Amino acid sequence: MTVLFVDDEKQILRGLERMLDAAEEEWDAEFASGGEEALELLRTNADIDTVVTDMKMPGMNGGQLLAIISQKFPHVVRIVLSGEADKEAVFRAVNPMHQYLSKPCDANKLKETIKRATVLKKILNSQSLMQVIGSISALPSVPKIYKMVINELENEESSTAAIGEIIARDAAMTAKILQLANSAVFGLRSTVHTAAQAVTMLGVEAIKSLVLSFGIFIEFENVSGFSIDSFMDHSLKVGGIARLIAISEALDKESINIAFTSGMLHDIGKLALLRADADAFQRCIQNARAKNLSSWQAEREIFGSDHAQVGAHMLFIWGLPQSIIEAVALHHNPEQAGEKVFSAITAVASANELCHKPDENADRKQRFEDYLGGIGCLERQEVWQGLCDA
Repeated sequence: MTVLFVDDEKQILRGLERMLDAAEEEWDAEFASGGEEALELLRTNADIDTVVTDMKMPGMNGGQLLAIISQKFPHVVRIVLSGEADKEAVFRAVNPMHQYLSKPCDANKLKETIKRATVLKKILNSQSLMQVIGSISALPSVPKIYKMVINELENEESSTAAIGEIIARDAAMTAKILQLANSAVFGLRSTVHTAAQAVTMLGVEAIKSLVLSFGIFIEFENVSGFSIDSFMDHSLKVGGIARLIAISEALDKESINIAFTSGMLHDIGKLALLRADADAFQRCIQNARAKNLSSWQAEREIFGSDHAQVGAHMLFIWGLPQSIIEAVALHHNPEQAGEKVFSAITAVASANELCHKPDENADRKQRFEDYLGGIGCLERQEVWQGLCDA
């Protein structure tokens, strides 16, 4: 596992090298003083998993470098480490980059970000899936919601409240806006868990520039056998019920927000798989129907992984909060959570179960009931069902 650092200031590269030597990390490091040198190293060293680049460099800047890497080396995790003050230049790098860190960056923060990103290779153990996730910069949004956002942004009297309310109804837009709000691009200090919070903190002008000028959202194009409207209806329903369950169990406000957003995003991996290979995703749908399989079973047959894993890992390299990532990853298997207590993970998994047909995947439902029994919540199912039916 190798990390490539790119910066035209040699003293910065030397400082990074000293920091890594002192840390004795498990991964190796390469150093390049510009974009062309970085691309040559990528061509000759297949072990490079992550690129950490400055933005403002002579010749090829960091945004241009990452755009080329996203096309030619999509499996590589792409991180910006920069003191770049030019917002427009940073905005141009928003789609090809995965995460943004500001200079000066705390050494532990940099190392932790790299560790979190590069652990993907160990978890997925699949070059093809690394390319699937690494190649994705934006996910398809519901056409009518996409148009509503555009119309609102073109309205001179648009407000953060109105824009946030629209974005919160679309899983793809929510994921992307949370990626930006939880990066260091805008210098925000707190962790952001909802689309409404993200839009308020970023501001109308930043959102307008990112959407209208730099295209951070894309409109869904029809794919046979997949309804984006049905997908979004299910996502909204699971998010809403997860929120009600979290409230009924007296979770704190932050956990309630996490439950709602995680419920909204629990199936985001389906959009990632569809975006990466629409034909293969269609075969998953066909196989699930023909063989009476769950969607995740059909996905594993064709992709070698399922939407829960892919979605969680995509959100992972996008830098979303760990609490949301865990709930997305475990929405089919909450028993794998570290803590055996009621949490946002329980709320999302329960909401998802309540939204599926009673006879769907009896084995999984039994495992889920065993999990609820283990955390002392089995009898609460009836109460939660009432929330679902209300």
